[in-house]
Amino acid sequence: MNDVLWRPSTAQIEASRMDAFRRRVNLRYNLQLTDYQALHRWSIEQRPAFWQTLADYFHVRWHTPASQVLTEGPQMPEAQWFANATLNFAEHLLRRRDDRPAVVSIREDGHRQALTHAQLAAHVAGLQATFKAAGIVAGDRVAAVMPNTWQTLVAMLACTSLGAIWSTSSPEFGVHGIIDRFGQITPKLLIVCAGYQYAGKDIDQVAKVNQVCEQLPG
Repeated sequence: MNDVLWRPSTAQIEASRMDAFRRRVNLRYNLQLTDYQALHRWSIEQRPAFWQTLADYFHVRWHTPASQVLTEGPQMPEAQWFANATLNFAEHLLRRRDDRPAVVSIREDGHRQALTHAQLAAHVAGLQATFKAAGIVAGDRVAAVMPNTWQTLVAMLACTSLGAIWSTSSPEFGVHGIIDRFGQITPKLLIVCAGYQYAGKDIDQVAKVNQVCEQLPG
């Protein structure tokens, strides 16, 4: 049980993003961290430096920079990371606009569909424009009763790109389950699907959606 099943070669290690980050840390702080274990130990001992370097290395785009990387209290849950900093989640996920695959969707019936980074961004931009036309702004709540599809991913990115708050419910939820979840946030916009496929069957949920719309506040 303790036998090593596989170990990366020196060339594989040196070609990894992890090792490139280790070299960046050494250069930035004039250190001699020789391997992953040394980097891991340094990340624990120098928490603010590690996380600031990581954010810089992956080019986090702050809208408002942090006033301080880490403020610690007597207990771990009291730690505050990147105080007062703001960023946009969707902006980071949509940075690439090339023709490499971004999302691969495979339905239970085997239908496969791939979206490139450029196609994903185009879909998000289109739905974002629709959200803007519907009056969605930062801080609004958008709720969705949708299956796990690439269209739902596009809707989430379009929502969060505007600074709105995204909440989802599985279409398998009953009327009361959906209302209990979304009633707490009073969504400004509700996105639903008329039906979905499960276990080879087409499930119609129009009647359920109509009941939700009648009872859901907002």
